[in-house]
Amino acid sequence: MRHRAVLLCALAALAGAPLHAGPDLAGRLVVHGAWIPAPPPVARVAAGYAVLSNTGPEDLRLTAASSPRARAEFHQMRHEDDEMRMRALPEGIVVPAHGTLDLQPGAVHLMFLDLDGVFAAGERIPVVLQAEDGARLSVEFEIRQPGPLPAGDDGHSGH
Repeated sequence: MRHRAVLLCALAALAGAPLHAGPDLAGRLVVHGAWIPAPPPVARVAAGYAVLSNTGPEDLRLTAASSPRARAEFHQMRHEDDEMRMRALPEGIVVPAHGTLDLQPGAVHLMFLDLDGVFAAGERIPVVLQAEDGARLSVEFEIRQPGPLPAGDDGHSGH
C-alpha cells in the first residue's frame, strides 16, 4: 500500500512536468495568433501562420518545428522569374532581437506535410518550436475556416 502511495505521488508530480526535456523558450519567444487555414478534407498539406516575438537581446534562430499531427518545416514563398516559388528553409528562421517575425501567406510560414487526418475548423494542433540551442516552446495552432480570397488571388499565392 505504501508503494502505491509513493507511485501515485510520483505520477502526480510528473503530470505537471513539460512534455519535453531541455531548456524552455518561454520568456524569450512569444507566439501570437497562431493559426492554420482549414484545408480541404483530402489535403495532405497545410500552412501555419503566427507572429513570433523575441523578447531577448540576441537574435533567436528557430531550427525545427514538430507536431504529432504532421511533419513540420519552415518554408518561404518568393517571387522569382515572374512566378511565386516556395522553398524549404532547412537552416531555420531568425526572429530578430527585441523584434518580431510574421509567419504569413506569401512569405515565411510553417508548412505542415503528410497531415494525420482532417484539420477541421475549431481544432487546435500542438506544435513544438525548437531553437538552435535546443530550447523549445510548445504552442497550439488554431484551425480556422479560411476567409474570402482577395480580388485577383487565385488561391496559390499563399497556400
